[in-house]
Amino acid sequence: MVSLIFRFLLFLVLLPAVCTGLAVLGGQAFGQAPPALRDIDACTLPCWNGIMPGDTEVSEAVRLLAQHYHIQEYAYGTITDEISFAPKNGEARCSGRFRYSQSRVTRLVLQDCGEVQVGDVVNAVGKIDGLWVDPINISLPWGLTFRSSSVRIIPVNSVDLTPRSRNFYIALNPRSHGGWLPWDGFMSRKHYCGRYIAACVRHM
Repeated sequence: MVSLIFRFLLFLVLLPAVCTGLAVLGGQAFGQAPPALRDIDACTLPCWNGIMPGDTEVSEAVRLLAQHYHIQEYAYGTITDEISFAPKNGEARCSGRFRYSQSRVTRLVLQDCGEVQVGDVVNAVGKIDGLWVDPINISLPWGLTFRSSSVRIIPVNSVDLTPRSRNFYIALNPRSHGGWLPWDGFMSRKHYCGRYIAACVRHM
């Protein structure tokens, strides 16, 4: 009887650790979400901080960001139809930029999110649809895709993402483009190429 009670108490002690391990393996974050993710809760991605790509006017997006962000025109090569933003006073928020066309925001990119890990974003967004692969250039970084590809987590370099990765950006688009492979978990690119070889050789 004593042995049975001891086993039951041991089970209760170990249960939280087991749940945490399963959450990490499944791409879920553990503990409280970092402060930089607070704006994700403002509306459901791909809407972010009240800005919905494809719908929100540029003037409204600037107004929504002005309280907490420094805003400036973003120029990269020949791209000038973008506006970048960075948190004021060292606040724990993501930096980023948005592209616009005909006075409407068309694409949002969040980056430099500090202590935020991939697992934190997965936990906030929900179920992973698959592994996103650029249909034109297979050598580009592969990312995670959510909600029919309107939300993507993409590594800055061509590395395999893990729940603890921090060097990534979040791309928010109103419509899907590109393709993805069925989600097998946080496996290596080699694993996915082994299962879906056509995706890896199509453009090589």
